[in-house]
Amino acid sequence: MASPSRSKKAPSKAVATKAEAALPAALMQQTETGFEDTGAQDYAIPYLSIAQGQSKALKKDSSNHVPGLQLGEIYDAVAGKRWEEEVRLIPVHRERSHVEWNDRTFVGRHDPSENLFAGTTRNEKNFDVLPNGHHLVDTVYLYALVEYDSGVWGPVVITFARASDKVYKKLMSRAQRLKLPNGAQAPLFSHIYTFGTNLETSKNGDDYYNWTIAGEPEIISEDALFEQVVTLRGAVVSGQKGAAEPAADDDVI
Repeated sequence: MASPSRSKKAPSKAVATKAEAALPAALMQQTETGFEDTGAQDYAIPYLSIAQGQSKALKKDSSNHVPGLQLGEIYDAVAGKRWEEEVRLIPVHRERSHVEWNDRTFVGRHDPSENLFAGTTRNEKNFDVLPNGHHLVDTVYLYALVEYDSGVWGPVVITFARASDKVYKKLMSRAQRLKLPNGAQAPLFSHIYTFGTNLETSKNGDDYYNWTIAGEPEIISEDALFEQVVTLRGAVVSGQKGAAEPAADDDVI
């Protein structure tokens, strides 16, 4: 995964020079990096998820286990990171896909232009079912920077589908109303939002945790942090980075 990075001033030139002196000269003179000709197939941004009743991240015998994780908490299984309460994040880019699932197993993402929903039927649990029996779910992938620790930000993906779609619409409505000091429309990626979770009950009577948006968004004031935002957005838009393929036990639906 792409590593979280700290938004702070770079080390002084004197410290950098001392560190360089301890390294092989050939390394410092190297012009190739090993990252040439890389693309989305070489990078995977992890998911930011909510621990639900069936989450494998809660189970000690799972490879996705996150120590100490409790129901309703937000987590990144790749980093093994959990947030007991709220997280601060910056929306960077969004994509809409029609995602095909075989029970809880990810099958693939389809472009909405394929219009696969035209061939589905609605089952008793309100899922759209394809002729092959798989579920088709209209899903928004929101790429974001999340604050892992104070001043340390890293890329994640949040998916909004079905019940959480209302939270996505709330986010977009709030973001669309924001203005810059000069009166211009604020970009989606110009503000920091606070996300939490809340216990809800579905129409079928099932309890689940959903996203919430708390407080007022805060405009980004640090140059280094905004540079991180622009860099991630460019990498996602260009196709250099994308969402990891979810495992069967990822809480992404």
